[in-house]
Amino acid sequence: MRLPTRTLPIVLLCLSAAAGFSQKAQPSKVPDSVVQSFFSDFNLPAAADAADARLRRSPRDIMALLV
Repeated sequence: MRLPTRTLPIVLLCLSAAAGFSQKAQPSKVPDSVVQSFFSDFNLPAAADAADARLRRSPRDIMALLV
């Protein structure tokens, strides 16, 4: 018995979709303390000090540059 030529792509599509749905969910990121103090708490001096300290350690820290 020979399968029609359209059956193989459909089976492969179903298998790849099933593999995609079986992926584990990624854990959510821990909120950044500098961003939280800047946006949520609106504590600008504390956020500026923390961002300055982080920029001394890593000058290309995106969140510290934003704050």
